[in-house]
Amino acid sequence: QVANLPVPQTTKVLSAQMSKPDVGKLPQPPLVKPLKVPVHRPAQEVVDEDPTVSADKQSK
Repeated sequence: QVANLPVPQTTKVLSAQMSKPDVGKLPQPPLVKPLKVPVHRPAQEVVDEDPTVSADKQSK
């Protein structure tokens, strides 16, 4: 019976965190945003904006 107690407790905590607006303060949302930025941007744009890459092309 004792082993069964932690399971409902953890689920309640998770559900409470999900319902609370404090979830936005967790590190998860910030991590998701930067990941989406490069994904949406084409690789060509990133290469063009990178000065080191353009310099390598010119040197070659």
